[in-house]
Amino acid sequence: MRTGKYQHINGHTYLSLYNTQNIWQGYIDERAVTVGSGHQGAWLPANAYTTFTTKNVSSNSNFDGAAGESAVNLFGNTYAITGQYRDFDWNLIYSIYDSKSKWHGYVNANDVAVTSKSQGLVIPQGGYVTTTQLNQRIWYSFDFISGWSTTDLYQKTYQIRGKYHAYNGNTYYSLWNNNNDWLGYFNASLGKYSDGAQGAWLSNSFKVRMTTPHYSVWDSFFGREIGNSSLAMGYTYDATGKYSHFNGSTYYSLYQSGKWIGYINADGVTPTGSRKMNVPWISQMSPYNAVDACAAVNLEMLLAWKGKDPGHYNIIANLPQAPYPGGQIGNPFTGKGWKSVIEPSALVDYGRRFYAGFANISGSSMNQIIAYVLSGHPVLYWGWTPYQSKGDIKRNHTHCIIGYDPNRGFLVTDPAYTNVNMGAKSITGRSTDLGALSWRSVAYVAMEYGKQYGSEKVKRAIVMY
Repeated sequence: MRTGKYQHINGHTYLSLYNTQNIWQGYIDERAVTVGSGHQGAWLPANAYTTFTTKNVSSNSNFDGAAGESAVNLFGNTYAITGQYRDFDWNLIYSIYDSKSKWHGYVNANDVAVTSKSQGLVIPQGGYVTTTQLNQRIWYSFDFISGWSTTDLYQKTYQIRGKYHAYNGNTYYSLWNNNNDWLGYFNASLGKYSDGAQGAWLSNSFKVRMTTPHYSVWDSFFGREIGNSSLAMGYTYDATGKYSHFNGSTYYSLYQSGKWIGYINADGVTPTGSRKMNVPWISQMSPYNAVDACAAVNLEMLLAWKGKDPGHYNIIANLPQAPYPGGQIGNPFTGKGWKSVIEPSALVDYGRRFYAGFANISGSSMNQIIAYVLSGHPVLYWGWTPYQSKGDIKRNHTHCIIGYDPNRGFLVTDPAYTNVNMGAKSITGRSTDLGALSWRSVAYVAMEYGKQYGSEKVKRAIVMY
């Protein structure tokens, strides 16, 4: 506090200073200080953020203790500290604003913690979240530069271990998977929250048939067993909803004649029903005779179905080649330098240049593939070519599954023919020469897609959402 001043002969003004105990501290050149209008002192610049992480801190509307924002309203929010005061009692007082420049009062620095980061401070939060949107991000950091695509993690459930209510108004969950691996930060508005590890209810549109014994039917996750698949083999139920559990399994909610039956692990049932998608068939052999362009042309069929076809020549010519990670080794037009077809990860990357809804689903079971197709999502998989030599076990050709029928199996494309009407045995006469567009049994596709005869790569597939 200043109690007096002196106009020195040298032209400077000096202030006489006293502390809160009224003990004189000395003189100071007036140019070295900023004089405040009250006991709060002068406004000082600040650049930090604070998150109200407890429910017992409110703000003041002035420096005399008048009530400002309530603790209830402040809790969980992050504010910018744009200025501060060091008052006469030596308290540090922050002035806080939200992202819309609305002032929320003064708060004692002893009552809050600060950070230089605009995401604010972590707030305790448990529970689970299920991803429900495609082409969003689970960010590796709050720089928002890179992260997981939710297309790769679509309809998966993760554990929440803390949240941030950032200065920009968004809430971000810190997510972990069931292997105790941290995934990143996820905008809470892009998923569905659940208190339980089963995750959020997700709509489902097909029926399922009990096909595998010894699977429990539960009345909750996992409370009381109210049935068992062994007692209902062959019975069909409506699966009107599903849950993508944190443990990695999918559970269907079963109904029969409108009556709820319970929850069952998807591995205990087989999806049933029929669906055919009007994906246009395109040839890799016409007009360019592109002998090793199967992956590019199958991708083109799916893109054309979505109205995103970049052009026949362009999609073949720009197919990623080695040394691009997972790129094809061999010219797609001529076959020169041929060694291997493009890998799923690289084809997903390529497809996303034109349409964001591609995901690598390699390793999926046949039941999972049936479920994708019945849900209206075509599957592109790695299999055999009509030219497959006896003893050649490599899957260096691709096909699209664009339909399913429980009696006929999968409707499968093969672009290695010159027109869509070419049927089985029309090229080489070999057992893998099945036609441009053909129904193939689930058993055959399971063998082609997934049976391993040696060390060859199997169970490679991508899906289009």
